[in-house]
Amino acid sequence: MSVYVTGDTHSYIDIDKITPSHWPESNNLTESDTLIICGDFGFVWDDGFSDRWWQQWFLRRPYITCFCAGNHECHPMIEKYPLVDFHGDKAHKINDHIYCFVQGGMYNFDGKKFFSFGKAQSHDKWCRRKGIDWWPEEMPSDKEYQYGIDTLKKNNYKCDYVISHCAPDSVMDVIGNGEYKHDKLTNFLQKVVAEDVEFSHWYFGHYHMDCDVDVKDGNKYTCVYQNIYKVV
Repeated sequence: MSVYVTGDTHSYIDIDKITPSHWPESNNLTESDTLIICGDFGFVWDDGFSDRWWQQWFLRRPYITCFCAGNHECHPMIEKYPLVDFHGDKAHKINDHIYCFVQGGMYNFDGKKFFSFGKAQSHDKWCRRKGIDWWPEEMPSDKEYQYGIDTLKKNNYKCDYVISHCAPDSVMDVIGNGEYKHDKLTNFLQKVVAEDVEFSHWYFGHYHMDCDVDVKDGNKYTCVYQNIYKVV
């Protein structure tokens, strides 16, 4: 089993990086292998022709694709898909090869624990339309925050990897040179996860860059967009 991590696909806009021509290694993978997308998957949007075509495309790929929710998702539609048991927690099953992590889920891949806490606040919310291309569910509910806390408690605040869409406050301050505003979610990721959880590496998307981030706290953080990292 191998696990790979990459950044936002934004539906077909940024899909090239995981097509066979750009990622030939993927042709040799199997259903025991997993690709994790750090939010803004974008292929569960309106159940239109594009959604259905691309979902079938993923179904034809030899590996399994998972994603945490980003801000640019149709969250109510994702919630309509069935919750199933998935690698030690629950996930929304889009089809046999696509699964959406629940907020605060802990997933076991080949003995490695992945804590997932997606979603983010849109920077461009001012130009989007509620219920058409923006949904308030882009920010976690109180229930989702609590589920994340309960999950961490059950795992003694330890995991191997953290998967998120946005970054904790301290990391965001570095990559944005202080220009990004803190919010309830980034504060949660900072206070509850970054400062309290023992982990090996944190991968996140959202900011459309590929870089390692050093915040001098002894932890490893990587912002992913176009790169694909093999982590297991």
